[in-house]
Amino acid sequence: MESHRIPLGGYIFQRIRGLGIKSVFGCPGDYNLNLLDHLYPVEGLKWIGTCNELNAAYAADGYARTRGLPGVLVTTYGVGELSAINGIGGARSEYVPIIHIVGTTSRLAQDKRVMIHHTCGDEGWDHRTLEKVSSHLSAASVSLDNDETFTEDVDRVIEECFRTRLPVYLRVPADTPDILVDSRRLQQPLDLGIRSPAGEEAEDVVVQKIIAHIEQAKRPCLLVDMLTQRFGLTGVVSEILDTTKLPVFVTPLAKSMVDETRDNFQGVYQGIITPFKQVKADFESADLTIHVGRFPSDSNCGGFTQKFGGDVIGLHPHYVSVGKEKFDGVSFVGVMQKLSLRLASRSLNNAQTSWCKSTKPTVASAELEKLQGQLTQAHIWKIFNQILRPGDSVIAEVGTSQFATVGMSLPRDCQYFTQMFYSCIGFTVGATLGTLVAREEMQKPGRVFLFVGDGSLQMTVQEISTMVRNGYRPIIIVINNEGYTVERVIHGPAKIHNDIAPWDHQVMLSFFGGRGKSRSYSARTYADLRQVLSHPDFQEGKQIQMLECHLHKYDSPANLLEVVDTATAVAAKTQKFFDQKAGRTRLELDDRLLALLESRVEQNHFGDSTPSFDLSATMQTDLMPPPSGSRVDSPPNYHLNHDLGSINAQQGGTSVMMTDHSFWSSIMSPGQHVAHPDQFLENTHFSNGGVPGNLSDLSMELDMPQAGSSMSSQDESLTALQSSLLPANSPASSISETNIPYDDLLQLYFEKIQPFLPMFHRPNFEQEFRGKIDKLSLSTSSTSRESAFVLNAMFALSARFSSADAFSDRGRTTRGEPFARRAEHLLENHNSSAIGQSSLRILQGCILLACYRLSSGITSRAWVLTGLCSRMAYELGLHELDRELISGDVSSPQYVLEWVEREEKRRAWWCCYELDHLASTLTCRPYGLDRQRTDILLPVSDKDWYAGVPVASASLTQDPLMAWQSLVDCPNQSLRAWYLVNLHLVRLGHELRELDTARAQKDVQDYKLAVKYFSLALPPSFDICSGLTNVGSDFGWVISTHIMLQSCLLATTRHEMAMEINSPASNASSPAMIEKLRDSGHSQTNEILSAIRAWSPKSMPFSPFLACAIVGPHAIHVENCLSGSSQNPNTSNDDFEMMKLCLKRHAWYWELGELLLDIVQICSKRRVSELATLSVTEKETLKRVPLLAPSPIPGG
Repeated sequence: MESHRIPLGGYIFQRIRGLGIKSVFGCPGDYNLNLLDHLYPVEGLKWIGTCNELNAAYAADGYARTRGLPGVLVTTYGVGELSAINGIGGARSEYVPIIHIVGTTSRLAQDKRVMIHHTCGDEGWDHRTLEKVSSHLSAASVSLDNDETFTEDVDRVIEECFRTRLPVYLRVPADTPDILVDSRRLQQPLDLGIRSPAGEEAEDVVVQKIIAHIEQAKRPCLLVDMLTQRFGLTGVVSEILDTTKLPVFVTPLAKSMVDETRDNFQGVYQGIITPFKQVKADFESADLTIHVGRFPSDSNCGGFTQKFGGDVIGLHPHYVSVGKEKFDGVSFVGVMQKLSLRLASRSLNNAQTSWCKSTKPTVASAELEKLQGQLTQAHIWKIFNQILRPGDSVIAEVGTSQFATVGMSLPRDCQYFTQMFYSCIGFTVGATLGTLVAREEMQKPGRVFLFVGDGSLQMTVQEISTMVRNGYRPIIIVINNEGYTVERVIHGPAKIHNDIAPWDHQVMLSFFGGRGKSRSYSARTYADLRQVLSHPDFQEGKQIQMLECHLHKYDSPANLLEVVDTATAVAAKTQKFFDQKAGRTRLELDDRLLALLESRVEQNHFGDSTPSFDLSATMQTDLMPPPSGSRVDSPPNYHLNHDLGSINAQQGGTSVMMTDHSFWSSIMSPGQHVAHPDQFLENTHFSNGGVPGNLSDLSMELDMPQAGSSMSSQDESLTALQSSLLPANSPASSISETNIPYDDLLQLYFEKIQPFLPMFHRPNFEQEFRGKIDKLSLSTSSTSRESAFVLNAMFALSARFSSADAFSDRGRTTRGEPFARRAEHLLENHNSSAIGQSSLRILQGCILLACYRLSSGITSRAWVLTGLCSRMAYELGLHELDRELISGDVSSPQYVLEWVEREEKRRAWWCCYELDHLASTLTCRPYGLDRQRTDILLPVSDKDWYAGVPVASASLTQDPLMAWQSLVDCPNQSLRAWYLVNLHLVRLGHELRELDTARAQKDVQDYKLAVKYFSLALPPSFDICSGLTNVGSDFGWVISTHIMLQSCLLATTRHEMAMEINSPASNASSPAMIEKLRDSGHSQTNEILSAIRAWSPKSMPFSPFLACAIVGPHAIHVENCLSGSSQNPNTSNDDFEMMKLCLKRHAWYWELGELLLDIVQICSKRRVSELATLSVTEKETLKRVPLLAPSPIPGG
């Protein structure tokens, strides 16, 4: 055989491998067996055999979506290719490239039309008939019949697959795989580029027009759609978002195509059923929408309810539209690439990029700990959202899983897909296999989650055995709701055709060969679910796992009901129009109910743009047709039959059976009689008061929460906060109430204050208040007054960082004063109200107020507030919160349940501890908290707390020499916890200097040894590289630890020098010892300066109290300069000017910074003669912070 001649089968598979594809899916059959022989010699290409061809097609689809390369599928003629055709149809519908290779009957059998097995029909049946079927589902189809064009035909079809991102068919007759072909063509790269038929000049014209529209727009945004990813443009979109900072929305089919953790990511837009209403409002107020990769299907745009507020730039593979102009033959691929380059050299103004009011939805970690009872659709998806990690894949099956997961907040680099348009149930099982194969090829870490309903699973379940066989480890979450819930919502909720056979899912993995290498779980209650999700095996996903969640068969996500209602409304309007046009009559709702449906249509922006086709089944019934020419007129009442299968309309003793419809079954309670059905519908179903309740079976009593039209208790608790926050007639306020950016102040709190005062569970807090504060009014309920108190105290601190117009007439350091006075007013009156008792919220508010007053300058009011915090902490029992848990088991069910709440209480205690330490130390007053009486664990990291996963911690060891052991070998290694151990040592150091000289000499040595132990025990995260700028809120704890500990050591060294000089045991102090101590002081000063050099200016304003630790070293430097003492060879005046600049930076935001600058100035007057001449103001300043007061220089 000539060296350049290889079999045709080898050519096909080598060409496929050359594209980067490493796996081929399919099933063997007698017409493809000799073709498959040529797969195995191709290095790097492997066969993934599936249980059937349909699942192989689904697997190829999932592979293509994940890898961005075509999936490859091999089937046999007739039975194989027809089995797979449904999967190919789904790929065709959603632009997924698949190369479907079909081993067909031989060319001779085709020519002779031999009646051979796997063909269809009688004698003389044309074998090529199936080519005609597949041609309608593919971008290209070829049968390799011509020896002269074998390789050319193979290449052409593959190129078409890449250009169109659609399936293609390569039909290989059984007699051809072994025929030798010229392999030299393999050296020629395929032409996979996508070019505009209209040419590059047309692209340039389009780009220029797009640029002009963007520059003229005031509120531009991007809407990223499905075809963006299909045509490989997600990276280009990311570049545009990086350079322009434009707000970006995605459609449901584009979910995860944009990093949802981006600052400019706004959310998923789906017309009137958009999960978050502020996202909908923002999108529809844009005056320019750049719609990238548009795919305007019904399910992708909320039943055709997308509403564009201004001009639209539509970017599609076949055309681009700019406003009212359409440019056919211009592909968006070249346009987007050029647009990215053009926009990179332009900068948009802030108004164009920051106009959106949307805030990212947060996941409430406390849900898992608080929920009780049976699992419901309303909450489990929020809980599942919590367990997602960066790098995971989420695959959602058609049905309740699909509707519920669209609203999930995805971590960075998290893939999500669902077949929302074609919506073939069972698709995801095979697609998950393809995803697992693709991720293995990509060597991508992370877990793969499959959310699938019990009904869908029964369609394709056997492919799980292929996952087991190949060692893949997905986490399969089966939503067992006893049948087809979506179909129940649409029509016939209790009809037996929506039921399925009950399966024992707990033996499924073992049955498929996973015995001993898999885990199965079952959850019926939230307690069950908590136990499963906390299991280490489940979290890490080191083996294939299945979690079966049992939900009621009539329970469904709220947005599913919205979708069905919308379709019903569209159908009602469209159907009536065409019935009237055709002169048809049918049984239908009475005119008033129909009018309400039409009203809903108008409210949801259909208007005259309603599609001219029926979107749901007609309302005809075959149960009991009405008399000819008659219709059901307004009956006096309606009620549902026992099986919810029909509506019994009673009138004058005559019954007419009406078809059940989604809105009936979703709004009417069992046996509900409605005297005025139109009013009932309006008040219960179409109002803004709430979503419809779950369907209920009349044959049983359900213990399930029903959503109604009344306001929730949470909303009631929020009805009064606006005037409680800042009443218009407040004498303390000169701020316009209507202009206060409450949500911005809340965000500023968590960005600027929370990093050094980490008390609040941010996801839970923002979920409770984000977007609601400015809608609240006065209330006297205890809950809302507590909330008003806390929010005012928060805003008192965060307002100084705001640049909003509402504060334009106030200096930065006084912007929070109106809020602080309002909070103090609420606090003063709380004893006479329902919040007179101590509570965690009141304590948190007091801590915030104390922090505000301390940072505003050390005043008596600050001292009183700090003492109040200590008293309330003891009243709440926080000092002994973890008495029973010290050295206990953190995995106990009760502990897991309370863990998030306990952690919040711990944080309140430690904030009290820190404030008490700082206030008492600076003012040289007694401490309010007894450190010996504490049985409470150190706090964990924010990441662990927000994730809701319990982490074992440790208590603070009181013995100074043993304090370093508190966190050594402890699972909790949070920087905040180490900082608090450091604070304990700092407090001990200040107490040490109050001892008499005889005791102090030994204790000082023990203390310095304890600090040495602690410094050695610090984890690597506390290393500071001089000259390296570090950023991030957590790094503040590293800086604080170094500066405060070294400042305390420096003060201790100074104390030793004083003891040495004034020691009565010797007439003259030892110059050598004093010099040794002075060298120690120099070393400690160098450590402080190293920390300051590594301190990012971005984080300097965060902690006003840390600045206090800088004053001491600066004062000692001044003393050395004035006294002529030996200077630190490693420091210069510039270093200490840097210290002063740090204090000035603090003074931008905190009055305490101004006070400290005054003390630095006073420190320069350290000679006795000069200290005697201090002004009254200077003396009063020193009284406020006596710890930092200068002492005279002996002999000065």
